Amino acid sequence: MTASDPENSHLLWALRGGGGNYGVVTALTYPLHNVSEVVGGIITHPFADALAAIRYYRDVSMAASDELKVDHGIGSTSDGSKGVNYVLCSCGGQSDDHTVHNLQSFGEPIADTVATTTYLTRQMLFAETFPHGTLHYWKSGFLPELNDQVIETMVSCYTAAPTPRLALNLE
Repeated sequence: MTASDPENSHLLWALRGGGGNYGVVTALTYPLHNVSEVVGGIITHPFADALAAIRYYRDVSMAASDELKVDHGIGSTSDGSKGVNYVLCSCGGQSDDHTVHNLQSFGEPIADTVATTTYLTRQMLFAETFPHGTLHYWKSGFLPELNDQVIETMVSCYTAAPTPRLALNLE
């Protein structure tokens, strides 16, 4: 049975969560795309630039193409201090190249590992950060809008964090 907008739309509604009280999935079919090389990596900024860096992330990511994934994180840098990261992966074309260049040109990054690489290598970007057998706690929520009040709250909360080993991430 197919569940889509034109065909069995009531089942599609249920599969999407049914208003929070219903959902049954027996099989999913995904169309796959051959992706070999991507442009990806991490651009790190000092925590002192957090407000401006997150605002810039908001503006750039809202205008990015669907082929460019830009995540944002406040967390620890390679030297263990607090920092701001842009984590990106692009499998798009020239418009993405321009956006990636804009992200690389913002402020004064303290690290930039963005390069052309294989998709598999990009997927392993955080493998050492989360080694097998370690325990991590994740909690998620959805934001209707990444406004200045949310950004200020994130930076304020992370400023008070007792360790840079905590992370606040936006995808």
